[in-house]
Amino acid sequence: MTALTPAPSLAQRAYTILTLNPWLWRHILLPLLATRMALLATGWLAREFPIWPLYPVMVVHERGWLFSPYRLLDIWGRWDSSWYMDIALNGYSLLGDLDTVQSNVAFFPLFPYLVRAMLWFVPDRMQTGGVALLAGLLINNTLLVAALILLHRLVMEYYDDLALAQRTVLYILLYPMAFFFSAFYSESSFFFFAIATFYAAKRRAWGWAAASAALLGATRPLGVLIVAPLAWMMVEAAGGRLRGLGREVLWLLITPLGLFAHLTHMYLLTGDFLAPMRVQQAFFRGAATPWQTLLHPVNAGILMTQLEQALTVLFLVGGVYACFRLPSAAYGLYTLSLVLPPLFTGTLTAVARYYMVAFPVFILLAASGRHPVIDRLLQTLFFAIQIVIMVAWSQFHFVA
Repeated sequence: MTALTPAPSLAQRAYTILTLNPWLWRHILLPLLATRMALLATGWLAREFPIWPLYPVMVVHERGWLFSPYRLLDIWGRWDSSWYMDIALNGYSLLGDLDTVQSNVAFFPLFPYLVRAMLWFVPDRMQTGGVALLAGLLINNTLLVAALILLHRLVMEYYDDLALAQRTVLYILLYPMAFFFSAFYSESSFFFFAIATFYAAKRRAWGWAAASAALLGATRPLGVLIVAPLAWMMVEAAGGRLRGLGREVLWLLITPLGLFAHLTHMYLLTGDFLAPMRVQQAFFRGAATPWQTLLHPVNAGILMTQLEQALTVLFLVGGVYACFRLPSAAYGLYTLSLVLPPLFTGTLTAVARYYMVAFPVFILLAASGRHPVIDRLLQTLFFAIQIVIMVAWSQFHFVA
């Protein structure tokens, strides 16, 4: 009688994956670790600079930290992190008139609810801001690794070019706002579910693509717009003919469910189905023409506005170019769905952060990076700007 071989443990499986996929180390894990270590060192050394006296610095002045007394942990929580933290620890609440009073109903639930789910395993007495911050960082960095793996595979399946896939991942990690992937924000969640949607659609796994798209709609309001590129890829898979579509088109009905569920929750809380949109006025977002927003944005700041204008032009051009140069126009449509809506709000505040999930533009940049001079220029410029912004962020300057 043959003895049964014991099933490999989780650690053994992880070891096998890592040793059999050397590109995972070279192209993803080592660049990720290197950039995170550099950002940690930057945040640590930035303590020598004076703190700018703005929210929430009064709390920091009183006790020396915001969420955690451990500085290397605390530097990942700033500004909007407080809104996400409030949702994770206390749930949603309306603080006043939607049009004039800022409240956490402006923020979408998927990321803070993931943090809340992790806190279920933590005793009540230990559910502090520092513990929640640590949970959020574990979630975000895990999702970031998963998103980069899917992106690397997606580029490889289209182009079979290891150098191109490596540069795509590297440019995203070096992008000026890429530290937000590890911060207590929703960027890694959005990045992962966007990549997962395209990766599943590339393989014609329409159910998985629709499920990922639905979760994307619960991550940020613009996530629901991924239905357009997903529908485009369905039509392409049908040979470019609407008549060729089968029952798989019904999967598109799932994509708005994440957004609809959240809006229903907000209606029950506030009495307004569109509360997350209305409250944006309290965050200085209104209505304007795209050229007014680009050339004369309201709420402009000395530190970031010119960078936001330059990046808006870059990603706008990149989105149009992606419609024609990438394997599917869906990638360009996705990029434009991230760039165009903010141009109608009158402000460019935080758009530099929003654009970093527009991965098709990074594929195009990686293609241009085949030239060594362009490659070195992009790497140096991107990361130098990121280090400067990280200094400002860690000292409570508003950067996005």
